[in-house]
Amino acid sequence: MTQPAMQSRPRPVRAALALLWAALVVAVAASLLYYLSEGVRLELADVGGHLLGYAIMAMLLLGVGAGNAWARILYVVFLGWKLVLAAINLLLQTMQLPWLYGLDLALLLVQCAAVALLFRPASNAWFRRSA
Repeated sequence: MTQPAMQSRPRPVRAALALLWAALVVAVAASLLYYLSEGVRLELADVGGHLLGYAIMAMLLLGVGAGNAWARILYVVFLGWKLVLAAINLLLQTMQLPWLYGLDLALLLVQCAAVALLFRPASNAWFRRSA
């Protein structure tokens, strides 16, 4: 994608990317706080899973920013998976750290709002032009 095309992102796409990058930064910071808390036992699989998830989200956001429609769709799929996991945690009441799950739910709401912006008419037209 050329530089002029990057600058021509419609406002909904710019706003969505700002929200999604901010949500990712907050999620990474929350994970660091959790793992650095006293009494938290570090498990390689858990840390690795978080790192992999954050890396995938960052790559998808880079793809969205480049105008790749497939990245937008994959982001929605991963967000749907996160929503299912959050619903299971709420239904089974497995929330061990209420502040962390509360933050996660707030981030999910922000991400859902941002994804809605990625499917506005101006955003759809931009993704079609970028293809």
